[in-house]
Amino acid sequence: MGFSYNNIYKKNKKTLYILSLILIYIMYFFIKNDILLIIFALFSLAPIILNKKLNKSLRIIIFITFIIRVIYTYNLYLYDIKPFPDSIKYLNILEKIVNEGTFNFRQIVEITRSLHVGYSYIMYITYTLFGGAFSLYLVNIIMYFYSVFLLNSHIRNKYNEKIANISSYIMLFSAILFIFTSDILKDCTVLFFSMLSLYFYDKVKMNKFIYLIPFSLSLGFLTITRIYAGFAFLIAFLIDMLINNKIKLNKKIILLSSSGIILFMIIFSKYIMTYISLGVRVLNKIFSNSNVILETLMGLTKIIFAPIPWNVFNNGTIYSYTAIDSTFFLIFSFSLIFLLIKIILDIEFLKSTIIYIVPIFIHAFILGTTYDGSFVRQRIAILPLLILLYTLGVFYVPNHNKKKKSKKIKIAYIITGLNTGGAERQLTRIVKNIDKEKFNQIVISMLDKGTLGEVIEKDGTKVYTLNMNTKLNKLKGLKKLFNILKKERVDVLTSFMFHATLSSRIVSRFIYVPVLISSIRSTNMGSKLREKIFKWTSFTESKIITNSNFAANEIINNKIVKKEKLIVIYNGIDTKDFFPSENIRKKMRNDYKVKDKFVYLAVGRMHKAKNYDLLINSFKIVSYNNNSVLFIVGEGRGNEDKYQKLISKLGLDKKVYLVGNKTNINDFMNMSDVFVLSSKWEGMPNALIEASSCARPCVATDVGGVREILEDKKTGFIVKNDDIDEFSKSMILLLKASKEQRKIMGNESRENIIKNFSIQKVVKSWEKLYSQEYNKSSQKKVKL
Repeated sequence: MGFSYNNIYKKNKKTLYILSLILIYIMYFFIKNDILLIIFALFSLAPIILNKKLNKSLRIIIFITFIIRVIYTYNLYLYDIKPFPDSIKYLNILEKIVNEGTFNFRQIVEITRSLHVGYSYIMYITYTLFGGAFSLYLVNIIMYFYSVFLLNSHIRNKYNEKIANISSYIMLFSAILFIFTSDILKDCTVLFFSMLSLYFYDKVKMNKFIYLIPFSLSLGFLTITRIYAGFAFLIAFLIDMLINNKIKLNKKIILLSSSGIILFMIIFSKYIMTYISLGVRVLNKIFSNSNVILETLMGLTKIIFAPIPWNVFNNGTIYSYTAIDSTFFLIFSFSLIFLLIKIILDIEFLKSTIIYIVPIFIHAFILGTTYDGSFVRQRIAILPLLILLYTLGVFYVPNHNKKKKSKKIKIAYIITGLNTGGAERQLTRIVKNIDKEKFNQIVISMLDKGTLGEVIEKDGTKVYTLNMNTKLNKLKGLKKLFNILKKERVDVLTSFMFHATLSSRIVSRFIYVPVLISSIRSTNMGSKLREKIFKWTSFTESKIITNSNFAANEIINNKIVKKEKLIVIYNGIDTKDFFPSENIRKKMRNDYKVKDKFVYLAVGRMHKAKNYDLLINSFKIVSYNNNSVLFIVGEGRGNEDKYQKLISKLGLDKKVYLVGNKTNINDFMNMSDVFVLSSKWEGMPNALIEASSCARPCVATDVGGVREILEDKKTGFIVKNDDIDEFSKSMILLLKASKEQRKIMGNESRENIIKNFSIQKVVKSWEKLYSQEYNKSSQKKVKL
């Protein structure tokens, strides 16, 4: 084998790294240059910055945050500015102790004015090795970043990378804004050893019992740095072991644990009795207090929201930095509501979070009963846990879907209702035509079963109803939706229409659904508020489907959905269900007594989007002095009286017929001579596709995906939106055209539908999407 520097580096990179650190330290020892000290600190963070297990962007942000923090700290050092005045006293006394060559318990108490001696050892060692206040600041920074790294490692192993990265970003953001830590070592020492204890505890839970000794030492060091922080984590670890039963006691564990405890007691023997005596005095003080519960709740409030207003009012100059901290927490505290709901709904999730909840409540207990509002900075040990709980509240979804009943992918469709609207009919066709060998399906209606619910059930698909027709029923409906998803263990949840999409996004925050997909049928959602809500909550979904290229372009241009998340799948139609038939035509025209009439037909719910005012007023012009009639098929939505009054006012009672909801749309299409679409906005109008499949010439407003269905003047007429003159003229042109001309236009329309809009082709696209997204989700399952 040839000589290679690369091979030498790969085999000895850890050794080379340690030698580099030693070399930089030696250079600093003799030269005493602050730049060398900064380089040493940066090299100390190399195991984090170069760690490929971490997200690349996270590593870059760690590096940038380090540089920002060092610049800020160096400024403090140069101008002798200390955000917390007690730093000056600590450093002055420490320098005197080092110069005198003495370091004893009395002097530690003199420095700290307390028994928190752990950080004094860190200060003493750092000052002895490097000298000067700047080195203390740098160690402060290094411990902060290693705390972030240890927290990230814990979350990645227990939950997933997304939760880990979001929590880390928040911690790093805090570091930039000088949040969560003072510029003395005590707070970051507490933070570092609390996270180190959690890291070693994870190793012990994995039955790596050799870590029991460093676990005991780190927890012990945390205790002598801040006694109640160590006590809080010890209680949390014991409860976690008891509830989750991860560690089974045996002789080896008892021996190693005992060794760790004994080693700790030997090292810190002269402080043990002092700490026990202090603990007894604190407990006596706490339990003699009659307002324990109230003060604990106050302590919890301070932990979450402080220092608004406590610290700012107490000492605005000292604690003004941490006002940013509390403002930040105030913004995110709403996520605790989501967290609470998840805990209530899922006992397993509660078990998994108890290790974070216990230390927070113990801190609240201590701070609320022992300290006033100015001491909220001492929450530092549990701030990473609070950040994690915030992140879990918003982004983590407990997994109820661990066991699969079958190899088929299970799809749940949720839709606002199941009457004969375009989205409802499209859903019905997908359910009917999807490959039943590969997919299981259920349908959930937010209202009742409507007209199409029974059609779907006859095809063998279960239909659930939520009956969300009042405000109270909406809350009950969301709970019922949660229970349905939990019971059915669906793999894919697909929503149609705005309210169904919003409901699915809300509930999916509380129950794990591997794939969430919504279908946006129109660029007009009814209001700007709806549009913003749709945009802000779209992060929950794997993909968002729209049904026309026109709609896709509008959605992307308006920045409602990112381009990479959006997919176009046309509405589909079974051309065997919608076809031209002379027999059906004759029967329907006889039944409705319009044998010799010229029939215009509109299909769609009586909603402002359909603009039936334009259609009826246009028809008043069209119907003058001829035998034409207009049929409108679709549910009234409470607007029947309004349109009936308009019809009567225009003297069209014997010419315009509102026939309500119908399932035999193909029959009405065949009865008609011309199909009309007067909509103000559309996505991809199903009724227009159905009419074209039945070989009917059409008049349609230029909205949504109309131009993707019709070719102007070849298969129908496309007219300007909301233009009564142009609309009525186009209707008259088809009235005056010969039967042969209308037949040619209709046949061209049907050929286009068979080529581009067949339900078989469309369903294949849905099946491909479901399989791809489900397979992706299977590769990155969330651990609980």
